Formats: sequence, structure tokens, C-alpha cells
Amino acid sequence: MNNVKSIGAGALIVLLILSVIVLMQPAKVHVEKSIVIQAKPELIKAEIESFQSFNAWSPWSKASPETRFTIVVFEGFDGTFYSDLKMEPEGDSTKVTWIYDGNNHSFKEKAMWIMRKGDLNDQYDVGLKALKDIVERKATQ
Repeated sequence: MNNVKSIGAGALIVLLILSVIVLMQPAKVHVEKSIVIQAKPELIKAEIESFQSFNAWSPWSKASPETRFTIVVFEGFDGTFYSDLKMEPEGDSTKVTWIYDGNNHSFKEKAMWIMRKGDLNDQYDVGLKALKDIVERKATQ
């Protein structure tokens, strides 16, 4: 019986520690990844704004090729997250920065952020690299 109590107490301590870790996650989160592309901003912008091109460089298209995406734009929508691609000319190149800002208000959102942050960093790296490859290939044609 003491073993059962010890296991129960240990499990409770682990749950308390995990809960504290989750609660310590920030209420506002930010991910920012950049890459320099050997092309002018206009060429990159055309690729980013083309819904047909999205699947070619999107990291999510590669993860689930059978998925079909629908782009929806809400005017004046105050959502819980925001993602943007910013471009800054650097000589003959362009620095492209993919930015994610989001809110983690609930315990569930904070718990999900622990798992999502690393994935989002990796996905943004994959997407930016694919965008660079596509744009630089088109720039040399």
C-alpha cells in the first residue's frame, strides 16, 4: 500500500511541475526567421502573393501533400495570431523575414506552445529555404 501512495505522490509532484512549466509560458509569443534571397523584392513578392505558388514553398504542403488550402481574408479581424513576411532590400538581394506573433491566454494554448514553438521554427526555416530556391531559380532564367 505504501508503494501505491508513493507512486501517487510522485505522479502528483510530476503533474504539479508540468503545470508550473506550462503556466510559465509567455502570454504573447513571437517567432522570427530570416533568409537572404538573391533577387529583388518584386520577384519575391510575386511568388509570395501567388496562391498557386504557395504549395511549392509552404512547409505545410510538404508535410501533408494531400491537404488543400483555402485562403480566407477577414477585414478588421482581431485574431489570436498574426503571421507576416517582411522584405528588406540588401543591395542586389533581399532579406525576407517570416514573423509569427500570437497570444497564449489559456492553459491549453500555453501547453500547446511548448510543443509548437520548435516545430514552427523548423517549418519557417523549411519554407524560407524553399522560397529562396524557387525565387533564385526563376531569377536566373
